[in-house]
Amino acid sequence: MKKAIFFTVFFIFLFLDSVITTFPLTLLLLICATAIWKESFLLVLTFLAGIIIDIHAVRPIGQTSLFFTLVLTAMLLYERKYEIASLPFLIIMAFIVVVIYAFVFGYQAPLAHGLLSIPFSVLLFFLLSLSAKKQTKTY
Repeated sequence: MKKAIFFTVFFIFLFLDSVITTFPLTLLLLICATAIWKESFLLVLTFLAGIIIDIHAVRPIGQTSLFFTLVLTAMLLYERKYEIASLPFLIIMAFIVVVIYAFVFGYQAPLAHGLLSIPFSVLLFFLLSLSAKKQTKTY
C-alpha cells in the first residue's frame, strides 16, 4: 500500500515537475523517500525520472538523471556516517541540493527555491514517515 501511494504521488510530481513548474518536487520526494526507506529501487526510479524530465524540458538527455542519481548516491554513502532519516539532515540536504539544482540548470532565484524547499521537504518527510509507520506491524 505504501508503494502504491508513493508511486501515485511520484507520477503526479513528475508530471508537475516536467510540464508545469520548475520547482524540483520530484527531487524532494526522492530525497525524502531515500532518507526513510533506503531502498535500491529508488536509484532506478531516480534515473528514469531524470530522463523523463530532460525529455520534457528539451535538455540534453541525462543531465537531470545524472544530478538526481549523484544526490541520492551521496545520501546513501553518508548513511553510515550521518543519520539521514533525521529532520535536520533532511532540511540541510534539501536546501543545498535545490540551490545547486536551480543554479546548475539556470533557474532564477536559486536561494528562493532553496528556502521554498524546506517546508515541502518537511511535509513530505512527515507524510512518508507516517506511511512507513503504518505499514510496520508489531506482534
